[in-house]
Amino acid sequence: MLLTVHDFHFCLWITNKEYEAPIFRSAYSFGSYNTSGAFSPTRPGVIFITKTTGIDIWDFADQSNRPSTSINLTCPTTYFRFQQPPTDPALARQRPQLMAYGDENLGTLYLLEVQSNLRKPLEREKENIEAFWNREMEKCEYVTERREKMRVDFE
Repeated sequence: MLLTVHDFHFCLWITNKEYEAPIFRSAYSFGSYNTSGAFSPTRPGVIFITKTTGIDIWDFADQSNRPSTSINLTCPTTYFRFQQPPTDPALARQRPQLMAYGDENLGTLYLLEVQSNLRKPLEREKENIEAFWNREMEKCEYVTERREKMRVDFE
């Protein structure tokens, strides 16, 4: 899966199939520009999108029509990275997950501890999120089939 971040929305693409469109396109965010994004290193259903006014956190296990959480910040956020989680799962559950963010142009850097509900995977989250994306892919396949049928009908 590939995440592309655009000025006012983001898209998710499947890389092993040919689709004319992304399998998911977020609603437009108004009032600030998106600057970057990344998948959570520990939760398969969570995506972080940084903006010029903060961070939107999309938890697809919760909802897919809007961010589940928004963090408003006073400085623009043009850069962020997660601390690599330990390879030992027991140690990973005990250690807080840190995210560094800031603005490369201003030279600012801040640390944020990711909330435990956005860090700890839910029971059967991987299977549930895979099923969600499979349903989204089926929608794309249906739309592609309809477009092909319409092309044939018009010719």
